[in-house]
Amino acid sequence: MPVFYSTDFGAIPDDDLDDRAAIQAALDAAEAVGGGAVVISSGTYHILTVQAFGTGGSTGHHGILVPPNCTLTGAGMNATTLMLLPGAGSTFSVGDGIINKGYQTATSNYGGGGNIRVANLRVDTRATTVSQTGNLVAFAHADGVVVSSVALGSSRHHGVEINVSRNVTLEDCVFDGQHIGTSSLQLDFGSVGAKSFVPTTTTLENILVRRCVFTGRTEETIPAKVVELNHTNGDCHLHNVAFEDCTFESLTPGTSTCVTNDNPPSDDIDGLRFERCHFKGVQEAPAVNGLLNLTLQGNQRLNNLVVRDCLFSGAFTMGILLIHPDPSYTVFASRRTGIVIEGNRFRPSWERKSPVGLNNMRMVAAAACDDITIRRNLFEFPATSSNLNIYNSIFGLQVANCLNLRIEDNVFTWAHANAAAGAIPGYRLGGIYAPSYLLEMAGVRAQTRITGNTFLYPKDGIGIAVHMATGVPTSSWAPGGPWVGGLIAGNFASGASSAPGAPPAWYIHHDLAGAGNIGEILPEAPSRTRAGGWYPCNGAPLSSLDSGTNLLARINGNKCGFGGSLPFQPGSVVRLHGPLKGEGLLADSFSRYAGTVYKGTVDTLEVLRDLPQEELTPGAIKVVRQPLRVYVWDRNQDPITAPPGAEQPAIPREEAGGVWVPFNSGMDLLADDADMDSDGLTNAQERAFLGDPAESGSPEILTMQTAEDGTRSISFRCATGPGSPRICLQSSEDLTGWRVETSCARGSTFTQPAEGNVVETPSQTGRTVTFSPNSAPRKFWRVVVDP
Repeated sequence: MPVFYSTDFGAIPDDDLDDRAAIQAALDAAEAVGGGAVVISSGTYHILTVQAFGTGGSTGHHGILVPPNCTLTGAGMNATTLMLLPGAGSTFSVGDGIINKGYQTATSNYGGGGNIRVANLRVDTRATTVSQTGNLVAFAHADGVVVSSVALGSSRHHGVEINVSRNVTLEDCVFDGQHIGTSSLQLDFGSVGAKSFVPTTTTLENILVRRCVFTGRTEETIPAKVVELNHTNGDCHLHNVAFEDCTFESLTPGTSTCVTNDNPPSDDIDGLRFERCHFKGVQEAPAVNGLLNLTLQGNQRLNNLVVRDCLFSGAFTMGILLIHPDPSYTVFASRRTGIVIEGNRFRPSWERKSPVGLNNMRMVAAAACDDITIRRNLFEFPATSSNLNIYNSIFGLQVANCLNLRIEDNVFTWAHANAAAGAIPGYRLGGIYAPSYLLEMAGVRAQTRITGNTFLYPKDGIGIAVHMATGVPTSSWAPGGPWVGGLIAGNFASGASSAPGAPPAWYIHHDLAGAGNIGEILPEAPSRTRAGGWYPCNGAPLSSLDSGTNLLARINGNKCGFGGSLPFQPGSVVRLHGPLKGEGLLADSFSRYAGTVYKGTVDTLEVLRDLPQEELTPGAIKVVRQPLRVYVWDRNQDPITAPPGAEQPAIPREEAGGVWVPFNSGMDLLADDADMDSDGLTNAQERAFLGDPAESGSPEILTMQTAEDGTRSISFRCATGPGSPRICLQSSEDLTGWRVETSCARGSTFTQPAEGNVVETPSQTGRTVTFSPNSAPRKFWRVVVDP
């Protein structure tokens, strides 16, 4: 590929003069020979936008036009900057800093050129309030585009807009600038600048966004989105769009979301995928909505959505929101099909900087979907919050009026707390909320499978494990209720609320003749004895397996081999469905419990120790009521090397081995001071230096560079933003005494040292810190987290 240098055509960095014409001349020269690469050296280049005219008479403004088969590349996103400025005497309303050359003359959907690449530079503006700068980078009617290692700064419109294009890749880009009421990235079907061809029906397809970081902020108190999946009204189709290994921070201070569709009345979203992404709701936003918010209306369709191995953290009211203003399944369930949510981790903070009141909070909420699978996710309920008043309830998962629903092998737990914040009432916390009143009212039946879910809570830590209430009177139930071939089985709960008026752990208020539940686990209560401890639905104790129109107890008995009599222990045949091997961080931890069987409850540890060992099967699970704990029988464990908290049998076997081991939910692996991958770095240290806590072999943290003049500098990459920890760069002469060269407070930037210089620049997923010392020698270096 021929190479052209912008400096050969008159571009001069850092001279405060317009370089647009020179860079464009280099690109035109590359186009004239059939394609080539234009290289822009280090420095800042001013781009004064010019007015453009489309063939249809439309007008707009643009800066640099990249022809087909051409590459525009700089010396690095921290080295080369294209600074967009309004044209002389003009404050343009719509303009694009970099755009494909054929966007003006395209006469078909994808006739605006392709095989275009933009890489290794930064596009920015001086201030968002100077003028309406438009999009920093945009493509319209393009077919084949790669944007790689580009930093997107401030603008009054989008950082990147992809408009009526296909086969587009954005990779290793950083969106860190200020925006005015717009998204950082928009996939659109409308008008860009002086575009002359505006189709009425079109498809935007094959879009890949990977390893990009979205941390920009909005300067206005208006609703804002980080990523808009489509915006303009019309008959539009969005096919095969994937986000991989991306980080999204919600905007502030307005009500904001990380990723959303913009609710046009008619569009089709098919093949939308999110994998290994981090969605974060910032504390400053007073009313963050869904981090991944797909609110559908009109005749919209959402098919084949996959959200896998993602982390949802920070302040949010909804982690994933899939809902329609009218949740009627009769019209809309068939328009939301093939949805898979698996292996994700939901860890909200709910620590707010200003007081806010909310009615309900849901980590995942989906309504009126068909063929939806939610499996192997980890839902972590905070024990505390600050400046947050919850009027109603908190559920990990809400699925309302869904057809063909599968909820499998999820884990719900209290996992983290903040002692300085206010406690959340335990009885308001719930696991799964699955109402189906619309189904029942219209006589429609669905298949629902709720199997193998684990609810690990302390005493009084949960209000309801599974809640399936209905608004339909029991007298009007159709035979079998709303279920066809469903199953509610193998669900394990270790604690429930005993607060006055709190609902029971299982609230399944349906005639489940077409479904079944194998056993249940009861909250600790003196009144619930072995003889009369069956409370299958609404908390009323049963004296037999027959109880009016509610057939749950009878189904339990039939499936478990009991006739008309109650089993000896409530829940004595519950099976912990396994193996619990999701794609999430706790896969290895939960795989230990594959095939384990719940054997009911005992009142005290003494009773647990007295159980005859010959009656115990490998992996048997017992719940002790007082104190409330869960134990797993390990017949191969040597009592001498047993883990802390293990209980030995009162009469040990003659041969060594066999103890009751505390059930480990794996939460200890996620603690800041844990070392999940056993590579010598704690989870906190790995996160601070942008490593993966679950993968060993992290790259070297410190890098030393030597310039041609012999001077040296030390560089390292680390986290940035409000949640970043305190970090210190230190040096030593003898490995005993350490001197702080530079440091940053929590959520802050690095201070300038007394000797030397520090430069801090955005990098792929955080920031790069470079320290250039003075002439004094340093023998040893280290970087420390929270010293």
